[in-house]
Amino acid sequence: MSVSEALAALREEQSRDGVIGVAVDFLRGAFDFVAVFVRHQDTFEVFEATGIEYGGGADLTQTVVDLDRSRVLRTVVEGKAPYVGPIPPGDPLEGALGALGRGRLRAVLMYPVVIRDRTIAVVHGDRGGEALAPRQLSDVALVLSQLGSQLERVIRERRQGRRVSQPRKPAPPPLPPPAVVPAAPVVASSPLAPESPPEPAPVETPATPEPVIAPIVQPPPPPPEAFAMAPPATDEEDREALAAAEDESAQEAEEEPFEVPIEWLDPSQGGKMADHVRAFLSGDPPARAAAAEALRAGGEEAAWALAERFPGPLFVFRMTIDELPGPDAMGPVMGLMAQLGPSALPALSDLAESSNEERRFWATMLIAKTGDHAAVPVLARRLLDSSPDVALAARRGLWRLRKAPEFSVVLEHATSELSGADPERSIPLIRALGQFRHVPAIPLLIGMLSSRDSQLSQAANEALREIARQDFGTSERRWNTWWEQSRSMPRLHWMIDALEDRDRDLRLAAISELTELTGFDFGYRSDLDPGKQAPSLQRWREWLERDGRARATPLPFPAGPHQ
Repeated sequence: MSVSEALAALREEQSRDGVIGVAVDFLRGAFDFVAVFVRHQDTFEVFEATGIEYGGGADLTQTVVDLDRSRVLRTVVEGKAPYVGPIPPGDPLEGALGALGRGRLRAVLMYPVVIRDRTIAVVHGDRGGEALAPRQLSDVALVLSQLGSQLERVIRERRQGRRVSQPRKPAPPPLPPPAVVPAAPVVASSPLAPESPPEPAPVETPATPEPVIAPIVQPPPPPPEAFAMAPPATDEEDREALAAAEDESAQEAEEEPFEVPIEWLDPSQGGKMADHVRAFLSGDPPARAAAAEALRAGGEEAAWALAERFPGPLFVFRMTIDELPGPDAMGPVMGLMAQLGPSALPALSDLAESSNEERRFWATMLIAKTGDHAAVPVLARRLLDSSPDVALAARRGLWRLRKAPEFSVVLEHATSELSGADPERSIPLIRALGQFRHVPAIPLLIGMLSSRDSQLSQAANEALREIARQDFGTSERRWNTWWEQSRSMPRLHWMIDALEDRDRDLRLAAISELTELTGFDFGYRSDLDPGKQAPSLQRWREWLERDGRARATPLPFPAGPHQ
């Protein structure tokens, strides 16, 4: 089944089980094993499993996973974003998959199925001992991203069908006394059970019956007065009927295996923009196009409505900002947020401060992708984020905005705070200043090499390597000697010196940055011994003397001898 066929089949299905079945059939072409975990309050249990070497028959009661105990599952459910990677040893998810014969997995995909703002299921896929490359899972992400919206569609359509008003019926005649029949065994219903219950089986009387009340299949004909027209209903009776209908709807919502938002039962809730967002994510193609147009014209109000569903269905997995595609290829909500431009910044800024890591990550990533100078303060606040991924996204975003006037203020604040910050705050600041190649921070970083905190001294050394393209380890004396000799030289001189270093990683970093800055490489190759590249090195030094010293570079530190 191709991606286009799967997407078309999802849109055509009219039942929950049908939608799930289409997704599973498609995934069987991408994985050795597929399982669907369904939510029951704070636990998840496998509802359906299929695979190459899986013959069924497993005890699914052994697949129950407590959400609070599984770090991987909790990350996926709370973050509403997919996970690709190994399952940590001891995670309850490992035992649940082991009960299905899935042991020694190199990597797994865990993809959340989200309806409104709640993860109602998680789809698992693996290839046994083979790795899962995120770039190879784009088709899978594209199909799974539509799973929640299509489930939302079929549930809403079914509920709307139930709400069609029915004509008043006369009161039924009294029924004769019920028959006594034996109890039938109770069978637990599946959370994704078919919408229509099966026809009741014929009742057989055992030797030792246990009396229960059974329904009457063919009641006797009612008396003639039962067909008389009922009198008009009073206002009080109308209110009672409405209350009974509301109670029935509430009971049906409780029985629904997926939590049903109030907007589905009462479309007046949520506002006009919320209606557009729902149509954009779950309507048919014409409705989606019309909703997208309305949202684009909605400005900041539309951004706040989209923020309620952020990050929405994702077509990609977590990567660095340089690896990720444009916002339109990341997901529908991400793409539309980006199209709103500066109007979306207030909502994105609020999302970047969310307690939910996934929301912070994708909001920070999207802000960094847009390249708006007004976003510099927002990204600066995320430099100290507790999530390394969020902090890295903020650093990369700020580096892209290094020509903005506000960027110099960020450098000043980071440098001044570094001198008095505790280690927990110092390390992310050190990483930021190193990635920003901030030369004025070098004396402070050298002073931190002698710290008793090994993580702090190591971070300082890595930042010095990034700025100076030299490496003297954590020796404060050797770094100070180099600094005294080199502080009056332009930084380009340091990078050309690094082309002769014994450390291949330093040579690679230096030639990569030089090529980015100048557009030249003069035939230099970092994988060759520097002693065999004398002609290339000579051309670099000639270029430095001829053009390099006067060349304006986009390096983010004040003009002066280091420029």
